[in-house]
Amino acid sequence: MSKTRLKKEGTVGMKLGIIGSTGFYGLLDDVSEESVNTEYGEVTVFQAVHEGKEIIFLPRHGKNHDTLAPFDNYRANMLAIKELGIERILAFSAVGAIHPAFVRYYSPFHD
Repeated sequence: MSKTRLKKEGTVGMKLGIIGSTGFYGLLDDVSEESVNTEYGEVTVFQAVHEGKEIIFLPRHGKNHDTLAPFDNYRANMLAIKELGIERILAFSAVGAIHPAFVRYYSPFHD
């Protein structure tokens, strides 16, 4: 696979990869979808250009957010990033919800 596979016309400099979740789908305008086949499985990425820089967004829970965090195919995700020639990565994560029944307090930190 060529490292310039997704290179868009008019871009300069390095490719930036963003690994995130649902909240980042609306981050960029004029996005194109690309499938990357790796030896560990297929990965969907979204490509756009922002201020002349090529940005590739990888939704770590899959295109439809249908993969739970413990089952993310991190090997396929990282190999896709490498095969696309991405030189810098920003990765974001957050806990979406915590059920009150599962919250436990450690007394020195709780008033």
